Amino acid sequence: MNHFLFSAFLASISTFILGIFVISRDIKSELYRIYALYCFGIALWTFCVSQHTPDLAGLKGIIYGRLLHFGAILIQVFFLHFIFIFLNIYKKEKRKLFITYLIAFVLIGFNFFSKLLVKGIGYSRDISYTKAGVIYPLFCLYTLWSIGYGIYSLFKGYKIASPSKRNQIKYLLLGSIIGYLGGVDKLLVSYNIHILPFYPFGAYTIPIYVGIIAYAIVKHRLMDIRVAITRAGIFAFVYSLVLGIPFIIGYLTKSWLIPTTIMFFLATTGP
Repeated sequence: MNHFLFSAFLASISTFILGIFVISRDIKSELYRIYALYCFGIALWTFCVSQHTPDLAGLKGIIYGRLLHFGAILIQVFFLHFIFIFLNIYKKEKRKLFITYLIAFVLIGFNFFSKLLVKGIGYSRDISYTKAGVIYPLFCLYTLWSIGYGIYSLFKGYKIASPSKRNQIKYLLLGSIIGYLGGVDKLLVSYNIHILPFYPFGAYTIPIYVGIIAYAIVKHRLMDIRVAITRAGIFAFVYSLVLGIPFIIGYLTKSWLIPTTIMFFLATTGP
């Protein structure tokens, strides 16, 4: 287990928990359902990334590679869908969203029924990775369009929003930028291109995104979610992270020097 794989695993767990939490607040709300699907897409994508060990091969490797890209395709369209509903611009942007969904379905078809998107599995010293097919640049453009237009819409919405809504958009915008900065480099991995520090540390930004969203929910009622937090609850949550993260890292890496150092810093900041 290395940082590339472990950070993806941590991202998968944190986004899955966030998705479950949001949809549990009101499963009838379209906003919550779409956001939960967005989280589950990230969870599926990052879980599959975490399974790309150097010995992943054969049919298992292809299955994980296709599921990885299935999650990645869904992430982008659900991100746009959520932003449009959150900003109350769904009707205005309905045509763009329809076209984005159409492209997503086409890419999903190529992903599962051809080798045009994922043509095989490649290997480097620390990981395996999916080799980019002929239409992979289309997937990259689709991803960059969805991210770019979603963030652009948040910037526009921030300028005209009420003060309380601005606070919500501010944290959503900050979290999205941080999360995507660490995750978008995975597009390059399929070309066996590695750029420090995004590789291997990039996916650590996704749990940071989850933390920002969780804070915005508690402090600023992001998505109008009300949460009652007690001091005991905060204590239990913080110290489960302080103690839990180092032990998980130690168990996966079989090395206790780095986890002990991490525990020292987390214990310092915990109070």
